[in-house]
Amino acid sequence: MFTTLKRSTWQYLREPEGGRVLITPKEGEAFGLSIDDVVRACRSQEKIGMFTQQLGDLLERVGKWLAERTTEVHKAYFGLEPDGAVVAVVRRDKRFNPDFEMALSDLDLSIAQDPGFDLIQLRLLTLPYSPDETVASFVRFSHSWPVPQQQG
Repeated sequence: MFTTLKRSTWQYLREPEGGRVLITPKEGEAFGLSIDDVVRACRSQEKIGMFTQQLGDLLERVGKWLAERTTEVHKAYFGLEPDGAVVAVVRRDKRFNPDFEMALSDLDLSIAQDPGFDLIQLRLLTLPYSPDETVASFVRFSHSWPVPQQQG
């Protein structure tokens, strides 16, 4: 049994071993959760704002990197999948370019080592020139960057 104290609008719980909480919402049916699940849910909720900020920063950083490579990049796609974020960069041609791959690897490493992206697992991949339908077989994208044509 939980010990509860009610003060003002706060409800205090002290967890015994293996404790559970019965939650009775205003609407819907009551349900039970373990204290561990309640704690995880609360901590996840606290991180949603931080995750949203990091996601915006990630999109900005990748967008800037892409803008520096307009002669090499046809388009790029972003998606969120169960195992993390995915960015698929589609090149303008079908030939392998080791310099481009190295630059993409450097971007990947810099994001992985940046503590400002600690809530995001990112997978970067390069594809040769491909139509949208082909890219969709690699990533379910929710955002794309059409790379502007260089003024010549």
